[in-house]
Amino acid sequence: MQKSKVYPVEKILDKRIDNGRVKYLLKWQGYPEHASTWEPVEYLKCPDLIERYEQEEKEKSRPVLTYVSDHNHPPYNNNKKFEYIVGVTNENKGSNHSGTLLYLIKLEGLNIATTHSATIINNTHPQMVISFYESIIEWSEVKETEVPNLDLSTSVKKDFKDLPEAVIGATKVKGKLRFLMRWTSPEERIEFVWAKEAYLKWPQLVIDFFTSKLDWEPISA
Repeated sequence: MQKSKVYPVEKILDKRIDNGRVKYLLKWQGYPEHASTWEPVEYLKCPDLIERYEQEEKEKSRPVLTYVSDHNHPPYNNNKKFEYIVGVTNENKGSNHSGTLLYLIKLEGLNIATTHSATIINNTHPQMVISFYESIIEWSEVKETEVPNLDLSTSVKKDFKDLPEAVIGATKVKGKLRFLMRWTSPEERIEFVWAKEAYLKWPQLVIDFFTSKLDWEPISA
């Protein structure tokens, strides 16, 4: 019996919902755009293209923001709540805050993002900071057999009650992010911990690890 030929998807052009079913408009590789077809999501085998399309649509839906310095406009700090972090940068050289890491934070109800000291925001809004870094950092997927001398199936299930010293690594296994953490007390050891558990128990250690892995460019005046 002859198998039907499978044509690869080149790009996702659009999305709609028909009677509760999510469908994507697919451009097929080797065919012109007018030959694109609507296909139900449950039949598709292109998760990377779907994820890319959804991320691009999410970015399009975000408002165009005006950036202002909180040093020049302190009322924004007092009257409006932070919604989410949209970026991070170093303060301009030559300013009073030269070299300081800053977050650009969208204000609730306004198309305005103000700059704020990362040191302060890390302490006052740690979960917002973690959500931001989680959205911009991509982790490589590895197999359990590629992580030597550590039993991932058991170590991540422990009830950690003592304070670790630092996060020293991260890996994604079976789609789940895990941090490699180091303890020096009561004994020296390293263990894998679920990322979501570390976010809640030791957010500052996670933030320190994230910021140590990324370099930021100064924003223009």
